Amino acid sequence: MYPSRISVPTPPTPETEDIFSSALASLFTDDTQNSHGTPGSSVTYHSPRFGTISLRIPAHPDVEEGRKLFAHYLWNAGVIAADAIETASQEQQRDDDPSASDLNQVLWDKKYWDVRGNRVLELGAGTALPSIVSALSGASVTTITDHPSSPALTTGAIEQNVRDNVVKRRQQQTKTDNDNANTNANPLDDITTSTSTIQPNQPNESTSVSPSTSVSIPTPITDSTSISAPDRKVKEGQGQVQDRTQVQVYGYTWGTHKMYLPNTYGKPAFGPDQPGPNSYDKIIIADCLWMPSQHVNLVKTVLRYLRSEPSTSTTYPPTTSTSTSTSTSTSTTTTSSTSPSTDAYSTVAVTDSSTPCALVIAGFHTGRGIVRHFFEVATGEWIDTQSETPTPPEEDGDQDPELTQVQGQLRAAEIFEIDVNGARRPWLPVREGETKDQAKRWCVVAVLVRR
Repeated sequence: MYPSRISVPTPPTPETEDIFSSALASLFTDDTQNSHGTPGSSVTYHSPRFGTISLRIPAHPDVEEGRKLFAHYLWNAGVIAADAIETASQEQQRDDDPSASDLNQVLWDKKYWDVRGNRVLELGAGTALPSIVSALSGASVTTITDHPSSPALTTGAIEQNVRDNVVKRRQQQTKTDNDNANTNANPLDDITTSTSTIQPNQPNESTSVSPSTSVSIPTPITDSTSISAPDRKVKEGQGQVQDRTQVQVYGYTWGTHKMYLPNTYGKPAFGPDQPGPNSYDKIIIADCLWMPSQHVNLVKTVLRYLRSEPSTSTTYPPTTSTSTSTSTSTSTTTTSSTSPSTDAYSTVAVTDSSTPCALVIAGFHTGRGIVRHFFEVATGEWIDTQSETPTPPEEDGDQDPELTQVQGQLRAAEIFEIDVNGARRPWLPVREGETKDQAKRWCVVAVLVRR
């Protein structure tokens, strides 16, 4: 189910290796593919709701620090997160398995996974597929972050993915809406249709950047990547973009209090533009658990940025224009987008049942024990869904004071395992006799909330 949504574009003149690589899943059916694409290439995600989403895979880093981040792949956890968000963020959820005996097994709980009108933060984004789907699904703000040295930022991959799948899609939708409005307009009526369409606004100046940092959208977040558009009536259906959203891209090191401008290692965003504490309704953590040394920092980040209480509304900050600039050695192209009306700043009510939470999805490719360790840090418990009472982990003699500060401040509102076909089973901290190949089929899915 999930791997089948990923395809690799065939080169214009495919080599033997390209043909062989594209057929691996069919040739080796017993070997589950838990990562997709090759560094520097691209893959296509086939969304049931939004159609094709083309994703640039970050290039292989030149330095060891970047390679350790594993941003140069699309992992199954990101695909599962995207599907969950897409499915929950609409009125009718899909039933991908009509034969399932329990319908709840194929549905995602809206109070956790529905992002419409919510502020969403993704950590360790890589290709940023879950964030892109969040923006398309109607999140009010989508903040995409990765480590400042990540190739996803330094090569401009995230910005390109946002431009190709959010900006261009929005521009095409606007053109279609304008064409429809012109077709249906009565030429005798002295009226305008500007209130329901995006109006062009020439920026004061264009920003030329190198090909590797090909997107520069200076407002509303100064010098960060930000996309916003005015409100219009939301249309359900494939390819429709929710205009009432902002997309921001930052470099961010887990556990810290500063976010940095993309492609500018070490240069923080300006003070007013720094996301503050309790800023987000949903925090996406997809396949970020492979480094036990960072588990405390991940929890620190959740505790800093996750809202303490559900928000009742989300207000859009003023936006003057949206400018996308691309530059090559021979030419510079600037595309100007929106100039919102005051209607664009009205509030969007967040679903009453929406619960601030961290959405954690992780594969077991580095071992079940490492994944278990994260939940012990976050919840302060040994979580066994087949046990009636969670038990605290054994304490070491000299416990890290930073661990003591954060451990146990979150709880698992729900936790289970899901395989590549969407089948679910209870989460177990230990599965006796499980082989590495068997574990590759599964990911753990957890919703963490404040205690």
